[in-house]
Amino acid sequence: MDKALKVGVCDDEKHVLEENVKMVEEVLKEKGTDFVIKAFESPEELLSSQIQFDIVILDIEMNGASGIEVAKKLRTNDENCMVFFVTNHENYLDTAFDAHAFRFWLKPIDKARLSKAFDSAIARLEKRENFIVVTRGTSKIKIMQKSIVYVSSVMKKTIIVTPKGEIEVSDKFSDIMKKLSINSDFFETHRGYCVNFAYVTDYDKTKVFCSVKDKKHEVYLSRRKYSIFCKSFIEWMGKE
Repeated sequence: MDKALKVGVCDDEKHVLEENVKMVEEVLKEKGTDFVIKAFESPEELLSSQIQFDIVILDIEMNGASGIEVAKKLRTNDENCMVFFVTNHENYLDTAFDAHAFRFWLKPIDKARLSKAFDSAIARLEKRENFIVVTRGTSKIKIMQKSIVYVSSVMKKTIIVTPKGEIEVSDKFSDIMKKLSINSDFFETHRGYCVNFAYVTDYDKTKVFCSVKDKKHEVYLSRRKYSIFCKSFIEWMGKE
């Protein structure tokens, strides 16, 4: 990375906060990563900060506010902010999906898992500027890969869905898949459908649900791909 990684850590238990900050510092120093880290003892303190963090490590259960709601506010201000949730209770996993959790861990944080998560987060930061070039009408346009929610091909029309709306392109679905194939954020869920894991909030055996702010999207999921989708998504989430 060509700039310092900005990390926020928030926990209302002072000793846990100090331990987590110390571990983050150790992991990033071992990686030789330039970083700035700020500690917060309350959600209000974090939300009032003017710093645009790359990563926030956030306790879910705090006095004053739910970590889930705090994360949603953070991502409303900056949808690229990656949130690592920590909690004492596993049953928060479903609601963590709604806040686009990058990672979800039970306390205490495991150093090896934290190190692996930082590797994934740094890799994502480095490819934020990756884009694909597609044809729209008579023009070539650039679309940032991070802004692609999903791609679909219906009735011979290839549509790229982004937070700002749909873009119909002349490119074949298969050609776009080749361009996205090196990016592990994407998964082809069904013939003619591909999703960006970063926008997935839920799924069942026939559909994947993506969310961008208040807008919900449903993408078909092939039953034969359900198992591999689950495995790939869990690996992407870093829980293995």
